[in-house]
Amino acid sequence: MTRQSEKSAITKKRIMDAFWQLAQSHGLLHVTVSELMNLVGHNRGTFYVYFSDLNDLIQQSEEEILNDIKEELFQEYDKPADDPHTLFFQRLIYVVTKHEDKIFTLLGSNGDPTFTKKIWENAGIFFRHFIGSDVISKEQDYIAAYTISALIGTLTYWYEHGKKVDLHDTLMTIEKLYVHGVDSLINHS
Repeated sequence: MTRQSEKSAITKKRIMDAFWQLAQSHGLLHVTVSELMNLVGHNRGTFYVYFSDLNDLIQQSEEEILNDIKEELFQEYDKPADDPHTLFFQRLIYVVTKHEDKIFTLLGSNGDPTFTKKIWENAGIFFRHFIGSDVISKEQDYIAAYTISALIGTLTYWYEHGKKVDLHDTLMTIEKLYVHGVDSLINHS
């Protein structure tokens, strides 16, 4: 990487980081290019070197997050004896922790509904990979929809309600619900 391209990458990252800082405090749709670039300390023209508009910045960020999620979750398991459920949740903890504020800003009530759809699409691909099938039966399709909805909904609830329980514990509860069902946890709590 040349010195100029390295400097360019740093500037782009600073703009993206400042955007997410503002989006978390103001809401995704209430960030302006002027406010963003004032925070970064560059003129508006610098923004347009890297992005066509704020939607482009959001789209690039979403793709970066989704690629990171795919890369982490689609890794091959180290040993055949590893429990795939536990490994999945361990990898999910890593990814959620790494992108936490961005993910939940996008999934929140003032976020980007298309991001939720992208998560759904990618989760469906992962679910097929996880169960070892390219084709999902109607029953498996409903199981995938239930699982994905529960995961997204519960994690969004966890974040929006102040993360009162440790992320690991929250995901372990979701895993127990997935493996054993709601009834088993209600009757044995």
